[in-house]
Amino acid sequence: MWKAEIIWWIFSFVLAIFLLYPLYPEILHFPLLTANVLFILLGFHFLRLSIWWSYSPLYERKKWRIGLAFLSIPAIFWMVNRISDFVYYKDDGSALELFDQLPFDESMKKLNYLYNEYLFLGVSATLAGLAFMLSMLWSGWRFRKWEDEED
Repeated sequence: MWKAEIIWWIFSFVLAIFLLYPLYPEILHFPLLTANVLFILLGFHFLRLSIWWSYSPLYERKKWRIGLAFLSIPAIFWMVNRISDFVYYKDDGSALELFDQLPFDESMKKLNYLYNEYLFLGVSATLAGLAFMLSMLWSGWRFRKWEDEED
């Protein structure tokens, strides 16, 4: 199980590199790059764990379910806050400064890609975090209910 978990994490890092590669030279100066990478990683793993929790190495540890559910709440609020920061960053015009050395058409294409990629991944990561939290709470409730019935 742990080998599969490591493979999933390696796949998610490769996915992050693949999604951010079209913006490579300019993305290094992007102030919300960490949030962008975390959107990819957290969104992917929140969704994966909410669907395939039974294949996780932590499946049998019931305290981890509730703990992870409550740890995902600050992550959800953090992601919503970063989405808001990005919208302000783009509306302020600071995002155009990332691509000012490029021709106008290419600059607009990259800005459009950044905007769509960031918002799509941010919103999907937030929704996946919410699904993960509800899935963990439901799983913990069912596990507790089964445990009570066996006694």
